[in-house]
Amino acid sequence: MVDYMVGDRDSLFKPECDVLETENYYYVFIDLPGVNASAIDVSYRDSKLEIKGEKVRDISGSDFIYQRAERTFGSFRIVFDWLLSDVDENNIDATYKDGVLFLKIRRKKEK
Repeated sequence: MVDYMVGDRDSLFKPECDVLETENYYYVFIDLPGVNASAIDVSYRDSKLEIKGEKVRDISGSDFIYQRAERTFGSFRIVFDWLLSDVDENNIDATYKDGVLFLKIRRKKEK
């Protein structure tokens, strides 16, 4: 299950994601266009993978009057709780390139 939680009531930013799996890995792709890499936090605790961050509005000041505003901004938090005990928590790799966060998550080997 994927749970999206918005950290700011005015935030409309809801990243889209794909999750794939093989026998040995989970692969997670999350679209985060316009999000600075330093604003992204990935953690795994209590059998839950959590990705959170913020997309900051890049234009500020009171001199502007919007004629049209379609882009979304704000904080986000995504929790994957379907992973349970199947994840090797010491083997989660994250890469961020061209606005896409890519996670490669090793599955525990059966004993």
